[in-house]
Amino acid sequence: MTIDTERYDVVVLGSGAAGLTAALAAHGHGASVVVLEKAEQLGGTSAWSGGMIWIPNNPLMQQAGISDSRDEALTYLRALSHDLIPDELAQSYVDHGPEMVSWLMDNTPVKFVTVDEFPDYHPEFPGGKTQGGRSLECPLMSFNELGEHAQRVTVGSNYGTAPVTMAESNLGRAVPVAVSGEEMQRRRAQDMRGKTFAFVDKATTAGYLLPLVYFKENGINDYPTFLKETYFAGTHEDAIYDVLNRKAEITAAIGRVRENATRYARLRALVLANHAGLAGARPLLVLGRQGLRPVSLSARSLPLGRPDRRGGPRL
Repeated sequence: MTIDTERYDVVVLGSGAAGLTAALAAHGHGASVVVLEKAEQLGGTSAWSGGMIWIPNNPLMQQAGISDSRDEALTYLRALSHDLIPDELAQSYVDHGPEMVSWLMDNTPVKFVTVDEFPDYHPEFPGGKTQGGRSLECPLMSFNELGEHAQRVTVGSNYGTAPVTMAESNLGRAVPVAVSGEEMQRRRAQDMRGKTFAFVDKATTAGYLLPLVYFKENGINDYPTFLKETYFAGTHEDAIYDVLNRKAEITAAIGRVRENATRYARLRALVLANHAGLAGARPLLVLGRQGLRPVSLSARSLPLGRPDRRGGPRL
C-alpha cells in the first residue's frame, strides 16, 4: 500500500501510546494526520507494557493534594540520568507532561487515575517520591467499545494477561486489591474477543450450551461477532487437539480432560462451571493458549441436560 505523505500536515510513524497521542494532539489542533504502522495490528510495544505513564506534578496529583514540583522532578531526572540527557528535553517533558494529561482528559475519551502506592523507580535519588502519584494509568475498558476496530488492536501477554489494573496488582501496591470473582469473570469473558472458539457439538451441554450461557451472563450477546470464528470440532478430544495444534484458540471441554490440561501449562484453562452444589457434576474447562485461568459460572444458570446416573446434569 502506497500513501502520499505529502498530502498530510503530520505523519506519525508507529501506533503506540506516544504515536497515537501525537496524532490525537495534531488532529485536535486542526492538522491533517496519517498514522503509519508496519505491524498488522495497532498498539506497538505499549500493548505489551504495564500501561503506566510517568508524569510528575500532574493535575491528578494536584487534585489529590500530593506534593510535587517542577524543581523536584528535574532534580530527580538529572540525578537518575547522571546529567547525561539534554536538560532542555527534561524541562520540556516536565513542563508539558501535565498539559498533555489535561488535554487528553478534556478532549478525548481517555481517562487517567493515579497509581496511589506506586513510588518512583528510585525514590532514594534526590527529587524521588516514595509515595504514588507521578505514575498514572487508564481504567480498564471493554474492547466492545471499539466496535469493528476491536480486532485491529494487539493483544499483549504481559503479567499473565490478567485483566487487572496496575493498582490492583502486587506490582502496583504492597497489598493487592482483591477483585471479586464476579468482576474477574466478566473481565475474562470480555478478553475473549477476536479469538477462534471450537465448540464441541450442539447436542452437548459442556461443549456448547454452557459457553453460550457464559457469554450471555457476561454481556456478550452477539458472540459470533465478538469472536473471530466459531466451529464444531465434533468431540471434546478433537476440540482440545485443535487448540494444541493452533487451529483454535479457545474450546470448551468437560472435567475428565483436567489431567491433560495440567500437562499443557502454557495453555489457558477457564473453569466455567464447577457446580459444587450439584451432585455428581463435573467441572467444565475452557482451554486456550496462555496459561490456566479459573472462572466460575453460576449454578442457577446451568442449562440442565438429562441427569446422569449420579443425579447431576449430563455433560
